[in-house]
Amino acid sequence: METDGVQTTGAALQSDQQHFVASDGGDADLVEADVGDLRNTSDVLDGEQGDEEDDDEDDEDDDDEEDDDDEDDDDDDDEDDDDDDDNEDDDENNREELDGEENTQENTQEETEEKEQEEEKWKEIGEDNGTRQDFMHHFGCMEHVPFPQPVTRIHDEGTYTFLRGAYTSIVGPDASNIPANPFESAFHVPYYVAYYPTMGRGIFTKQNIPNNTVVWDDRAAARFTTAQQYRKLLLSVPRHLACDLLVWCYAMKAPDSEYGAELFCDLDDGSLLNTASFPAHVNVQERPGPNGRRQFYTTREIRIGEQLLCDYGDFDYEAGWPKMGM
Repeated sequence: METDGVQTTGAALQSDQQHFVASDGGDADLVEADVGDLRNTSDVLDGEQGDEEDDDEDDEDDDDEEDDDDEDDDDDDDEDDDDDDDNEDDDENNREELDGEENTQENTQEETEEKEQEEEKWKEIGEDNGTRQDFMHHFGCMEHVPFPQPVTRIHDEGTYTFLRGAYTSIVGPDASNIPANPFESAFHVPYYVAYYPTMGRGIFTKQNIPNNTVVWDDRAAARFTTAQQYRKLLLSVPRHLACDLLVWCYAMKAPDSEYGAELFCDLDDGSLLNTASFPAHVNVQERPGPNGRRQFYTTREIRIGEQLLCDYGDFDYEAGWPKMGM
């Protein structure tokens, strides 16, 4: 039967297999040994490969460390460069500071020398030397600016009497153009002296004044034909009065004189007559009067309490000062 045959054949094969294992057992051990050797060899190779991988990792670590060292070195170099730049900046700043200190010292020295020269120049002022500016610096007149000035600077008639006497003693009675005391007022209308914020002392009316009315004449205007006369007066009076004279006095054209100009000082309250800031504000004007005197007339009706204002340009000759040596 086919079924029995299959069974018989399976048994035979099983028997042969057992025989093979039994008969070839030594060879199997050799094979297993060879396999073990191969495994050992593989482990060795794996170990070597692992060592190589470890070496590669070590090399990579070394490379990384070298790269880090290089980066650190580069950073250090950059820091050194920055330090060098900072040092250069510090050096430059120090040089600039030194230069600034030297310039300051030079400027201070120049200012000191200029001040000494000016002071030396002021010491040299006298009857024969010195301009208006020299005398203003010498007397410290700039301290009186700006306005308003102290109330005590409004002078009384006694002060003007003193100034007129000093003037007459300097030029002599024959050369003086001021009448001998007792002195009649040069004002023809009632007035008072008061302060105006932007002008200082000024002349204000006590009553309404009609148009074309004489308000003042120049009988108190002291005339100086030489600068020496004027300087001598400045040096003979108290400092505050000298400063007033330097502000009050003015030059006028004098074609027949030695210098083509003469100096005048109004030695009464006429010296406080202010110039108008705008032509439309002028309310008194100079005109020739009798006996060759200068007179001021009203140009319109003036109400009580108004300030009398003229135009200095009608008579003031600024170029006359240097012509007179002042």
